[in-house]
Amino acid sequence: MEGLIATAIGIFLLLFIIKIGSKLWRILGIVLFIGFIWLYREEISLKLNEWAGLLRSGDLFHQLRIFLQNAWYELTKWFGNLVH
Repeated sequence: MEGLIATAIGIFLLLFIIKIGSKLWRILGIVLFIGFIWLYREEISLKLNEWAGLLRSGDLFHQLRIFLQNAWYELTKWFGNLVH
């Protein structure tokens, strides 16, 4: 039940951030959403690990991390070449 309420609040915050017109309110909404994710980070991590186990790919997050590291490396290399 707590997860359902947390999901509903998260969706409400995202809709609030999208619909609101003022930049100040958008920044406040983003800060609240980041705080919300920080508050529930352990439960989010557990749920993602459970889903990875259901997919029968236990090293899914390891592969994702390697992919993101390679993408970041290529992006910084491209930007470095662009600057020089």
